[in-house]
Amino acid sequence: MGYSWKYLEHPADIKVEVKADSLRDLFKGALKTLAEILHPENLQTEESITQELNISSLNQEVLLVDFLNEVLTFSDIYNAIFDRVEFKVFEPQRLRAIIKGKRVKSFREEIKGVTYHGISIKKEDNHWRAILLLDV
Repeated sequence: MGYSWKYLEHPADIKVEVKADSLRDLFKGALKTLAEILHPENLQTEESITQELNISSLNQEVLLVDFLNEVLTFSDIYNAIFDRVEFKVFEPQRLRAIIKGKRVKSFREEIKGVTYHGISIKKEDNHWRAILLLDV
């Protein structure tokens, strides 16, 4: 999977741009980006954790936000960083997936959620691009 991400300027929250070769890789890249921003200060255990997600949304932009917010919810519940995903179903308005990660003692950044404000997903040339705003 090829993806990249970078911080964009924002006065209060965290704004990022994620790029990938396909829409599926864009979702995977956004998950990895979230994990890198949350970055655990140190692992609590080597204990792996998995969770199943089943999400339906209005469109691919809302689906990406809903996907990342569901991951954040599980991160908070289980004190874990999820950085891998296996999609069982991946459609523009629906996904079913298994997310995998590790438990941590603490997070570097506390993210309240991914906002719908300013969300965009576009296909440009030969890659996909998403702009995400993370509420901190």
